[in-house]
Amino acid sequence: MPADTGQKMKSTVDISCEQTAVSTGMSGDDLGLILLGCRLHVKRVRCIPVRKNFFISSIIVWLALPVVAQVPAWGIGPFIRPAEINPIIVPSTNSLFECPMTKTSAEWEAGHTFNPAAVVKDGKVFVVYRAEDNSGAAMIGGHTSRLGLAESDDGLHFHRFAEPVVFPAEDGQKANEWPGGCEDPRLVEGEDGTFILLYTQWNRKMPRLAEAGPPAVLTDRGIILLYNGKNDPNSGDGSLPPNVYSDGQALFDAKDPTHLLERTEHPFFKPEMAFERTGQYGGGTTFIEGLVWFHNKWFLYYGCADSFVGVAESGN
Repeated sequence: MPADTGQKMKSTVDISCEQTAVSTGMSGDDLGLILLGCRLHVKRVRCIPVRKNFFISSIIVWLALPVVAQVPAWGIGPFIRPAEINPIIVPSTNSLFECPMTKTSAEWEAGHTFNPAAVVKDGKVFVVYRAEDNSGAAMIGGHTSRLGLAESDDGLHFHRFAEPVVFPAEDGQKANEWPGGCEDPRLVEGEDGTFILLYTQWNRKMPRLAEAGPPAVLTDRGIILLYNGKNDPNSGDGSLPPNVYSDGQALFDAKDPTHLLERTEHPFFKPEMAFERTGQYGGGTTFIEGLVWFHNKWFLYYGCADSFVGVAESGN
């Protein structure tokens, strides 16, 4: 296990921005993003004179919560973003690591932190996430990726470890992983308690992929698979921005997993918050990779615009 930093990571958006947003005249949509995903509607503004040179300004507003995407009866969800939590893992320049490839100290998660896998172990949620340094070209895939580890007692607030758990090294996989690194983990626990980690190897020439969404879930209705999809700019969903990554669900026959029974026609989860729509990937992503049942609810962990880690919850 890597060294423990003993520090809590920053996990909440700076809500103090609300007052700044009002005073600087940000648009209603921008302010709505700051106000925990609500949209702000100003109905009327009036100034009531109290005494000379003083006024009390009152703003009549109402808040409309984002429309929660519905899921079919066989599906998992709907998922709600918990208030004042996201993003739960953000880049940090405080994490240093002695890179075995360069023989120098690297700020291994200073660039971006995203695309998390998750499992439950010993009463905690463990998240393995992709972290990029600031080396290489300023473009997607141009940095070196390593896999970091974080743990949580409640599934929302995470404590990170100081060093990566999977990284390029002077070993038999060097040709496949250097200088691009180790990306996009998927993690499951076997019946004997062994944890199996899959990830993408990237040498900046040829990727060796392990792509999918979270591990499939076996239910009495069948096998439910949550997956990521990119909206085609020409023939895709017209209600979504072009090239945006959002999420669907599919139901397969438990007796014949090759037989698709049903799938969602529209995304059950999609980029809505500012940190999901602005970042390294400008098209916006909610790239789901981790799904766990913990404290009697589902926790869904996802990458945000190839830059952060987010979480959503569902009691269904």
